[in-house]
Amino acid sequence: MDRFRAPSDGELPDPRPKRPRRRQSGWFVKGPIPGEWLSRAARLPGKALHVGLAVWYQFGLSKAWPVVLTGRVLERFGVRPDAGRRGLRQLEGDKLVSVNRHPGRCPRVTVRKTDASD
Repeated sequence: MDRFRAPSDGELPDPRPKRPRRRQSGWFVKGPIPGEWLSRAARLPGKALHVGLAVWYQFGLSKAWPVVLTGRVLERFGVRPDAGRRGLRQLEGDKLVSVNRHPGRCPRVTVRKTDASD
């Protein structure tokens, strides 16, 4: 009967065993990404959607706006530097992002909120 008694310190043991935290293998784009934003980016020509996903990927890593959009990140999404510049201009033209550019530096990008009416 002693094995069924509560411990003398008054705390009951947790009946659920602790499971080890699963680590995500590989890389991924953290969400949620607004559907309206994705839909508008997908309708733009060229690699604009790829560039947009690269921006969201960087945000998932840094958890802060603006993000620095590097050539290495664009390369991960299959975007060459010239296509990346064009895609970023497309996203900026459709008011999906705002970009802060300085000569000799990577652009700093902030995603803008979208309304269904835009």
